[in-house]
Amino acid sequence: MATSSMIRQASRISAFRVSRGWSASAPAATIAGSSSRTHPTASTSTAPSSLLTFHRGLSTTTLKDSYDHVLVERRFSDDGHSQEEKCGVGLITLNRPKALNALCDGLFDDLIHAATVLDEDDAIGCLVVTGSQKAFAAGADIAEMSKREFSMAYKSNMFADWAKMANLKKPVIAAVNGFALGGGCELAMQCDMIVAGDKAKFGQPEINLGVIPGAGGTQRLIRA
Repeated sequence: MATSSMIRQASRISAFRVSRGWSASAPAATIAGSSSRTHPTASTSTAPSSLLTFHRGLSTTTLKDSYDHVLVERRFSDDGHSQEEKCGVGLITLNRPKALNALCDGLFDDLIHAATVLDEDDAIGCLVVTGSQKAFAAGADIAEMSKREFSMAYKSNMFADWAKMANLKKPVIAAVNGFALGGGCELAMQCDMIVAGDKAKFGQPEINLGVIPGAGGTQRLIRA
């Protein structure tokens, strides 16, 4: 699955959004199955204003110069128009190759910050979230999670911030190749569309560890 081809498709979706309008409550659709981006128990209204303030105190007014665990690009088609007139695509690439893009707290902090900024960027009409050819995301960071006792995980409501991806106002595409397992599968299902490569593999293997999918996977998977 070539990134350039994916961006061209996203650009068309971005242009469609501008010409027809986009609502966060619009029916989700995918190329391979149906996505259930909005949490079944959550409101389908537009993203709350709380998205503008990041929970760890980081400003979301502009993109950071660099992120520790994601790569971020703002891409525009070369059609001769000014940047203000273009329907740009925000490309976020998960970037923890040694851990197969396992979703640690730091990666999700970076992802939510970048996605929220791009969601508020008037020059961007569509977001694409992708990983590597080997792994979109191989799941939550089990090594990080194993250090937490139940009381700590319960009090921190550790999956609450994950829901912010499902509340973005603009259409979000998951471009998946390789492993999309556990939390990685749930992240893909939070997007509006999933474009899967030939080597994409989806699953919720955490049940083998006695762990239930904690970010809406049990509800979204049956709709996919």
